[in-house]
Amino acid sequence: MLNKESLEKFNKTSLDQLERKDLGINYNFAEIRLVFQRIFTLLKYLIDQDISLLPEQQKNIIQSNLDNFLQFADRVLKFDSKTQNIDQRNQLIQEIRDFENSLFHTLLPVFSYSKTSESSNKKIEKEAKDTLETIKIAKQGAAKALQGVKKEADKILKDARTLSAKIVVGKYSTIFENQAIGHRKEAKKWGIASIVFIVALGVGAFFFIKDFSSVNYLANGNMDWGAMVNNIFLKVIILSLGSVVIVQCIKNYNAQRHLHVISTHRRNALDSFDAINDQATDSVTRNALLLHVAKAIYDPGKTGYLSKGDVNVSGISALDFIKNFIGK
Repeated sequence: MLNKESLEKFNKTSLDQLERKDLGINYNFAEIRLVFQRIFTLLKYLIDQDISLLPEQQKNIIQSNLDNFLQFADRVLKFDSKTQNIDQRNQLIQEIRDFENSLFHTLLPVFSYSKTSESSNKKIEKEAKDTLETIKIAKQGAAKALQGVKKEADKILKDARTLSAKIVVGKYSTIFENQAIGHRKEAKKWGIASIVFIVALGVGAFFFIKDFSSVNYLANGNMDWGAMVNNIFLKVIILSLGSVVIVQCIKNYNAQRHLHVISTHRRNALDSFDAINDQATDSVTRNALLLHVAKAIYDPGKTGYLSKGDVNVSGISALDFIKNFIGK
């Protein structure tokens, strides 16, 4: 059995408190609420199962991950912005993300073992013996018992598929979330670079004009056209190169912002997929939902940051592929 004290502490965990909104905009942990929610849901699912027949090694794996979650939660709740800086807060967030990534790979074998290992075999064997005994008593009772075994097997298969889907969705949701964060940081760098070059170009143009107006191109009463043209040509070349650099910086900024919005949209689509899919009661609704999630992931999307010339790919082929796949 799992540690009783750890289970009580886990059941009292509040995801709202783990956001730590009291720390303000820069120090709160709201950005990893979904990470905590995915970890909590996965651990809760395993804890609620009958793990009494699991080997001690499998129980220890669950207990170890449960303790790690509680330690991270305790560190977040005790985080103090007065004695700890932003780097320590970011380091803690990264450790929690890494823990989530390792959790999926660690607990998947435990779940598979809990459903298909010797414990499940013993349960099926016991049900089979009971069924044989029932056959000896009454044929009708045997039929009912066999039907119950089939329902139990179907339930085990459904649970395994559900958890596998949640693991895959959670994994790729984290990947898109990390990509969105990376693109946001890159966009910020290019935005700063664009502002710096625009200011530098403006200052340069001011001094060029001032220098041009201060030079006397009259030599012995005649206009020195050659010197004036050379001076103007050199300044135009420099300003043109500066303009090219600014345009490229702005394009890079728009590209990174576009990718940030797309990755965030994909993460949101995956995060909401489980909740909506659980409410679907028929295959038609689920297939339609799958089509829209696939479209959100595979279509390039229009965010307004890129011009028509920068986006020339279409998501129709990807959507048609999914439709054909479901049709088969």
